[in-house]
Amino acid sequence: MDLRPVGFPTLFLELSKLANTLKIRYDQRGDMRDLEEAMYLLRQALEFVPVPHPDRPQYLFYLAEALYSHIQPKRYEDFKEEDDVIADEMAALCREALELPPPPKFPLNRLRLFDILRAGLHARILRSGGLASSELDELISIYRERVKFGPPSSFMKLHIELAVFLFLRYDKRGELRDNDECLPICRRALGILDEANPMLHPILHHLISLFARSLLVQFKKEGDPNDLEEGISFSRKMIQIGLPPHVDQTEFLTGLAALLFARYKLTCNTSDFEESLSLYKRALDPDLNSSFISAIMLNNYADVLLARFAKHGHRKDLDQSISLYKRASNKSHPSEPSHSVSLRKLNDALGLRSVLDLDLAT
Repeated sequence: MDLRPVGFPTLFLELSKLANTLKIRYDQRGDMRDLEEAMYLLRQALEFVPVPHPDRPQYLFYLAEALYSHIQPKRYEDFKEEDDVIADEMAALCREALELPPPPKFPLNRLRLFDILRAGLHARILRSGGLASSELDELISIYRERVKFGPPSSFMKLHIELAVFLFLRYDKRGELRDNDECLPICRRALGILDEANPMLHPILHHLISLFARSLLVQFKKEGDPNDLEEGISFSRKMIQIGLPPHVDQTEFLTGLAALLFARYKLTCNTSDFEESLSLYKRALDPDLNSSFISAIMLNNYADVLLARFAKHGHRKDLDQSISLYKRASNKSHPSEPSHSVSLRKLNDALGLRSVLDLDLAT
């Protein structure tokens, strides 16, 4: 191949054949040098199939597959700068391949492209702690498209991940239609798990946590106490099964705490109030420094402390609630609904403390 000139008409075919041979050998032996050479050759081949070329989508796919093999074995927290660049390149290749007309000679594996693009966007989330609004929209669109063609065996994983990102977008924008779509996905998935053996499923506590938070949104929208009861019931069932010892329990515990506090405001049942407070203390201890702590969780915990201040008049509860509202406002983006909520509640609490200080001074 070294003897063939750059302008040789089928050079891109020869390059891709050699690259695929190297990729197969990498899959068999795990020698990263083979994969890196395959990536180099596929980038070269792609230059010979510019946008008008009908086979370009297939060569985009070959390169995206090779790039995915490069980052797939690594944990995202171990990514180096070059891995970030590769993940972004991989996502860009998939986007282009999906937008172009399918190649006439090859059956393009669109499902695999969706999965590689999904992996690239997941890498962005775990690397940077979040997605831009447009990327979140793109990811949800990918999932909606992907679940249409996935086999029945993939329902659980794909649909639950779709529900997670729908609720994340609800948190960011406050659009109830996202929660309305999230809730039935959670309910159906829990029904499937209930028919099997839920104790053996590693994502059960994540699913129940999401379901509980979605039910609380539904309750605030429609005011049906049955939503609270359903969420509390599923959460208690999870506690009976046993929470996994080596995973972050922040989302699960604060979800149950929020449901209990909402029920307390309906029924004035003191035990619900005390349990809610205990769960928030356990989940949001500042020493834990959990990456899962959100502005909404902090706001909700501050609300419970403020309610106890109103009940008993202990100044430390008011001071702690102010501190939590400040943390919440710093943790959320100004465009998110939770940011304005945090600032409004912080101003109210500061005003209350000013009145209290004035009363003490006179």
